[in-house]
Amino acid sequence: MLLARLLSVADFGLWAFFLSVFTMFDMLRSGLLSSATIKYYTEGQEAHELVQIEKSVLQLSTAVTFLSFLFPLVYFVFGFQNAKPELYTLAVGVVPLSFVSILPTLATWIAQAKQNFRVILRIRMIIQLTFFLVIASGYIWPIDLELVFYGYCLSYALAALWVLFTGRVKLMLLFGALGTWCKRIVKFGGYSMGTLLGSNLLRNSDTYIIMAFLNEASVAIYNVPNRIMGLLDIPIQAFSSADYPRLVSLIEKKQFSELQTSFNKGLGISLLVVWPAAILVFFAAKWIVVLIAGIQYENSYLIMRIFAIYAMLLPLDRYTGLMLDALGIPKRNMAKVVLMLVANVVLDIVVLTAGYGLEAVAAVSLITYSTGIVFGFSSIKHVVRIQLLQSLSLAIRLVLSKMKR
Repeated sequence: MLLARLLSVADFGLWAFFLSVFTMFDMLRSGLLSSATIKYYTEGQEAHELVQIEKSVLQLSTAVTFLSFLFPLVYFVFGFQNAKPELYTLAVGVVPLSFVSILPTLATWIAQAKQNFRVILRIRMIIQLTFFLVIASGYIWPIDLELVFYGYCLSYALAALWVLFTGRVKLMLLFGALGTWCKRIVKFGGYSMGTLLGSNLLRNSDTYIIMAFLNEASVAIYNVPNRIMGLLDIPIQAFSSADYPRLVSLIEKKQFSELQTSFNKGLGISLLVVWPAAILVFFAAKWIVVLIAGIQYENSYLIMRIFAIYAMLLPLDRYTGLMLDALGIPKRNMAKVVLMLVANVVLDIVVLTAGYGLEAVAAVSLITYSTGIVFGFSSIKHVVRIQLLQSLSLAIRLVLSKMKR
C-alpha cells in the first residue's frame, strides 16, 4: 500500500489493473495444476512417481505460460499502443513475469503438498521483501510505474534463483520425454482451473467493470480499501493451504468424524482471526485509510466498511470451496464460482448503469458471497455441516491450550 502514497492516483489505478490481469493469468495456471499436484502428492505415491508428478507439472506449467504472449498480441493487434501508450510496459511485461514466476510457484505447490511451510514462507518472504525494498526506495529517489514493474519482476527472479540453488525444483525435469502424469493432472485440473479462474475474475470483476464504466482514478479509489482488506485474506489462505492435504487424507481414509472436527478447527481458527480484525477495521475505517494510503483516499472509507462486513464471509466461502475440491467434486466448486461471478457482474452493471457509486459496487459483494456460501454448504452438507459455535469453541480451546504451554 506504500504505492498508493508514492504513485499518482492514475498510476496506482493502472498498477492495480495490471496486477488483476497478471493474477488472473497466474490463477489460470495454478487452477489447472496446483490442486492436482497437491492431491496426487498426498495419496502416498512411490518416490519415482513423485518425480514424474514434478516433471509433468513443470512441463505443463511451462507450456501454459506461453499463453502469456496473448497479452502483448492483443495490445498491438487492437491498436492499444496508440490509445493507451501508458500500458506498454505492463502489457509486454506480462510475458517475462509469467516465465520468471514458474519456478517459485511450482516450488510452493510441492512444498504445500509436503506440508513444508518453511519453504513456502521463505519463497514468499524473498518476493515480498525484495518488492518492499524497491518500493521503499521511492522515499529516497523518484519512483514511477516502470520501476515498480521491474522491481516486481526482480522479486520473482530472486525467488526463482533461490529455488534452483536449493534444489526445490530440478530444471532438468523440463527436458526429455513427456511426464507420465500429464493427462491425469490435466483431467483433474480442468475443473479446478475453471474454479480458480472464476475466483480471480470474481475478485477482479469489480476492477474491470469500474475501468470500463468510469476511469483509472475510480479504480484506484476502489482498490485502496480492497487491497487493505486483502491482508485479511492472507491468514485464510495460510490456514486453508495447510488444511487441504489433511482433509484429502481423511476423506481417502473415510474418517468422516475426524473430517468434521478438522473442518471445524480450520474454519474456527479463520473466523477467530478474521472477525475481530474486520470489526476493528469497520469502526476505524477512515483512520486506517488515511494512515496507509493518504488523505487523497479519505473518501473511500465507506467502501472499507462494506469490505469489512464482506471479509467476515470469506472464511465460510473459502472452506466450502476447499471441501468441494477435497471431496473430489471440483465441478461443483466451479459451478459455485460461476454462479457468484455471474451474479456479481450482472449486479455491478445494474448499479453503475442506474447511477449508483462505488459503494454500491462494494455492497454487491455481500450478495455475491452470501449466494456462494448457501450454494456451497448445500453441496457438502451430506459430509460436513456448518457448525459456527462448535468451530469457534474448538478454535478458542486450541488457542488457549497453546498459550498455556
